Amino acid sequence: LEATRARAEGAAADVDRLGAEEGGLREKQRELGRQADLELADAMLSYAQLLRAAARDATRDGASAEAVQLDSEREEVRGEADALLERHGLPPSREDEEPEPEPEPEAEA
Repeated sequence: LEATRARAEGAAADVDRLGAEEGGLREKQRELGRQADLELADAMLSYAQLLRAAARDATRDGASAEAVQLDSEREEVRGEADALLERHGLPPSREDEEPEPEPEPEAEA
């Protein structure tokens, strides 16, 4: 009876230890997932910047249909990147948005 009780206590201690290890591993998995999501979002935003530049070039070269397609793809990529950021409680990035134009100085009469 004593041997069985000792084995049961040992098994209970193993279960407790393994439960604690599992909790630590799950936390590490969440952190690695977060890090991967943020790195992916960053890469996607860089790609969106390239698409914006390509759309500008297409517009300049008179390829308006291609520019529209590139802008559409850019918005899709940005939306996916924003969803990744928001999943982790971060605001959407506006890094590749067009800067607001400076207001024209009013001419004095």
